[in-house]
Amino acid sequence: MGALVPLVKVAHGRTRGFLAIAFYTVGGAGSSLLIGALLGALGAMLIPGTWQFAGLLFVMSMAGVAAAYEMGLIPLALPQVNRQTNIMWGRRFSTPLAAALWGIDLGLVVTTRVTYAGTWAVLLFATASRHTAAGAVILLAYWLGRASQVWLVALLLRSTNELPRFLQRIYMQSSIVQRVHVASLIWALAVLALLIRKGGVWST
Repeated sequence: MGALVPLVKVAHGRTRGFLAIAFYTVGGAGSSLLIGALLGALGAMLIPGTWQFAGLLFVMSMAGVAAAYEMGLIPLALPQVNRQTNIMWGRRFSTPLAAALWGIDLGLVVTTRVTYAGTWAVLLFATASRHTAAGAVILLAYWLGRASQVWLVALLLRSTNELPRFLQRIYMQSSIVQRVHVASLIWALAVLALLIRKGGVWST
């Protein structure tokens, strides 16, 4: 959320502002592709091909743990780096460059604070794929989902003056967002179960 406010403010009613959000999206896409490919390659090195089935079972179990955590059944702190994107980049650099830096930082996933536990299931899934391209696609899809919030807010708000109240409403409805996250994790579990039933995800 650290980059959301300045990006939406510059984008409202300005073509150049939306160009900045495009830089943000592309920057994050690049770093997501990189981290996903690295995780896939790491999985290929560390997980034998005969263990891919077990790897998927492990990802399923971690997705289940993440869902339980979001429902308050597991009172543990998430492993994460306790930092957000550097808001000062917006003052030191041009808007497009700052936007790209925010995107790159967030696209790396592990360099900033994790909001929801399901993020770790995504990272494990990319690793368990044991494939650079598959890992890259998984992280790219995750990033595009995150970046879409900035586009939607910038497009839907009638005035930047509405932004503080909009963010406050999101915060007040965080329990709904959390339930949607849990539903997404359950859906991911179902998809993984289907993949396991068919004998794996990618041929090795």
